[in-house]
Amino acid sequence: MKSVILFIAYSLFSQSLFASDSSKQPIVIQIGGQTSSSDRLSQRVLLLEKAVIQLQNSLAKLEKEANSAQSSSASDWACVLKTNFSGTFTATSSKKILAVANVIKKCSKEGNSMDCREKKVVCSNQ
Repeated sequence: MKSVILFIAYSLFSQSLFASDSSKQPIVIQIGGQTSSSDRLSQRVLLLEKAVIQLQNSLAKLEKEANSAQSSSASDWACVLKTNFSGTFTATSSKKILAVANVIKKCSKEGNSMDCREKKVVCSNQ
């Protein structure tokens, strides 16, 4: 009997922890219930362990999606240069120094170059 339980446990947990199978239905665990035999308790423990693996897979997938969304949005710098006479200029880039250079370049082309100083540039990481 122990070998059967071990075989079932091995087959349940031999799958990769981070393998995602979106076709599987969520495992539903019923709370309570009268369980009198050790076989039923073993089956319940195996079901609970399988549900934990499923939850860990879902959590790993969500964390991966959240990290990729943060890294893509955090890579852009936006810089603004407000001038007294020529208006406001903006530029974006993946690097702050490039965004600063681009906004100064825009300002110099379209406005009075005396107003286009680096100390007037305000940048933020979006």
